[in-house]
Parts: sequence; structure tokens; C-alpha cells
Amino acid sequence: MAPGFITTDMTGELTEDIKQKILGVIPLGRFGSPEDVANAVVWLCSDEASMLVGETVHLDGGFALSAWRALLEG
Repeated sequence: MAPGFITTDMTGELTEDIKQKILGVIPLGRFGSPEDVANAVVWLCSDEASMLVGETVHLDGGFALSAWRALLEG
């Protein structure tokens, strides 16, 4: 599990300016919640995900994809 920006005490320390800049790069337009992470972990531990092996699940609202795009486009 590779969570992106999750609403926690740590992200609460970010300035509003920094938060808005980050949110502008997240396609879903919001930080994740601890519940989002918990729900993904529950699914990963379920029989429904039994064929998923050796993968990294990016739980970041699309941040990683859009960050790479921004880097490539300059």
C-alpha cells in the first residue's frame, strides 16, 4: 500500500497554500482519509483480491500519475 496525501496530523501541519497546490495536482481533488486506506486494506485482505500478488497499490487519488505528467510536460 502506497498512500498519498492522507488527512492526518502530519498533513494538518501543511500551510493552506501548500495544501491548495497539492490539491491542484490530485485529479480527485481531495486528500484521502484514514477510512480510504482502511477500506483498501480490508479489500486487499479479502478473498476478492486473492489473485493480487506482489503489487504496490497507489492510493493517492491519481497524484502519482498527474505528477509524472507534469514532470514530462515540463
